[in-house]
Amino acid sequence: MIDNDFLDITKDILENKVFNMLSLEEHHGSNRLSHSLKVAQEVYLDAKEKELDYVRATRAALLHDFFFRFELNSPYGKGELKEHPKVAVLNAIKYFDIDEKTQEMMINHMYPLAGTLPKSSEAKLICLVDKKVSIEEFLKYKAFKRSVKAR
Repeated sequence: MIDNDFLDITKDILENKVFNMLSLEEHHGSNRLSHSLKVAQEVYLDAKEKELDYVRATRAALLHDFFFRFELNSPYGKGELKEHPKVAVLNAIKYFDIDEKTQEMMINHMYPLAGTLPKSSEAKLICLVDKKVSIEEFLKYKAFKRSVKAR
């Protein structure tokens, strides 16, 4: 699924030590790095197929959850849902060269729970793919927990 074009687009992010620390952040029964990679890969393929700005969309998708719980004022729950997109954008600006369109894609990925209606087709795609991947991860995690309990 990962091809050379995807790697070229994301290389600087995937090689960043701070970004890779997301592997230590629990997320939907896995970790936030794994989640972000799944979202980015699916966005990359869909955006490319739909002839959207797949470069910006892929980078925004990879960075959409670039935050650490200690950075939030209200970790876990509704506060995290509303606050984390802003923190992710600030971290992305700090470590990478991202423009306003990429920031808009990231800031509204939690719509309708947080942010405003995504403006661009790319932002809407990230919003939808993030929800799809999150639901899949959550259901897989719940099924795993049930099977462990049943033993």
